[in-house]
Amino acid sequence: MSSESQYKSFRYTLLKNANLSGIPYSVDYFEATGIKQYKISIRKKLVYIVELYDYKGFIFLKFHPKIHESNPDRYQITAMGLTHSEKRKLLNTCCLIVLDEIDKHLKDDIIYAFFGQWYDKDNQQNRLFAKRFNLYEKQVTTFFSNEHFKHFKFDPINLYCLSTIQNSKFESLISDLLETLSENQDFVAQFMTKRAIEEYLSVE
Repeated sequence: MSSESQYKSFRYTLLKNANLSGIPYSVDYFEATGIKQYKISIRKKLVYIVELYDYKGFIFLKFHPKIHESNPDRYQITAMGLTHSEKRKLLNTCCLIVLDEIDKHLKDDIIYAFFGQWYDKDNQQNRLFAKRFNLYEKQVTTFFSNEHFKHFKFDPINLYCLSTIQNSKFESLISDLLETLSENQDFVAQFMTKRAIEEYLSVE
């Protein structure tokens, strides 16, 4: 595969008047304080929405087909008929949006993150980690070099984080995040496959 085809992407547009309705995950101690939404046109009648949720300095990225934006399970929908090339271009575009945001913010202490959403097939095949997580990890490590970015992953909850190499608080902020997430096992469980829940979460 040529490097040119490897980094192909779609055009994207920042949407105005984004609101915090339908936040993907929220509890009293972990709430989003802001959101940005981008529109990506895959084909003429197939549009995806990329969302960046700000959890006090942690920017979590999610995306879903626009046609399913009212569906509570919109992040788990995979049957949209995307070709392998379109999937790669969609992920490339998400990475470019993050790079864009990094350039706009000019702040070294912001951490960008995602949870690799599990789906039914992961549980049907008794996978420990979500297949999407492995796919996204490969894409991110290709786009964001260790020379310029710091990386962290926590496989049990399909969590991946990155920040600029200048972020001197990266490790301590990650530690704080994991401590916060671990306060509620039911909350953390939503990011895990059934097998991971059985192996990693304690049973009362």
